Amino acid sequence: TGVYMRYRPADAVVKMLFDKGKGYFVKLGHGRGACPEIYSAGRHFLLSAGGAGRGHRSLIVARPITLFLDDTASRLGDVIHLAGPGSDFMKWNNTGVYRNFACAAGPVSVPRAFIPVAVRGNWSVYAEKDSVSVAVYSTPDLGLVAVFERRGWEGLLEEIRRSNPDEGRLSDHFQFPGGEMIGYDVDASPEKWVIATVDGKELDRDFDGWPLMDGDIGREK
Repeated sequence: TGVYMRYRPADAVVKMLFDKGKGYFVKLGHGRGACPEIYSAGRHFLLSAGGAGRGHRSLIVARPITLFLDDTASRLGDVIHLAGPGSDFMKWNNTGVYRNFACAAGPVSVPRAFIPVAVRGNWSVYAEKDSVSVAVYSTPDLGLVAVFERRGWEGLLEEIRRSNPDEGRLSDHFQFPGGEMIGYDVDASPEKWVIATVDGKELDRDFDGWPLMDGDIGREK
């Protein structure tokens, strides 16, 4: 329908996206052969999944996962984003968004305006306004983004590295310091959610069968 008529999300969805309150994590299912919408938000950020290609006949175009902050960014190049694998968007599955977290089978693109406050190997941390800290792990084949609110950036990188001592395991697991362990498959087939487990519990990855809206409102990390 998006080819023939203007798409407008429901008013309740639009209100939710802009009035983030204490934060939320929501998944919007659109039925068989379609692509879901996945959002994770805090008071001062929004992580938006880029979707997955469902074949040429679907007319669905996957886009990068993007991190929106309370700033004046208006172009993709102005925001932190990640996508992959490679540059062929028809092969992308950019559904790798969970609470305060994103992952993809490609590097993280960070605008030049973002200056890291800490760097160690493939890790970097950015301290933004409104007490938002963004941790980025980036290699040619793997990108991770973890967002933290209302905590200083000092010591954050060391905590993340202590919680994830084996860098090889980052290919499919990330442990939030003192929080959830998220399992993922960044090479997942285009009909499956990239996020696979949370604290070892398997998730429903078949987004063709997801309800119109599922998730939680008012939960912050």
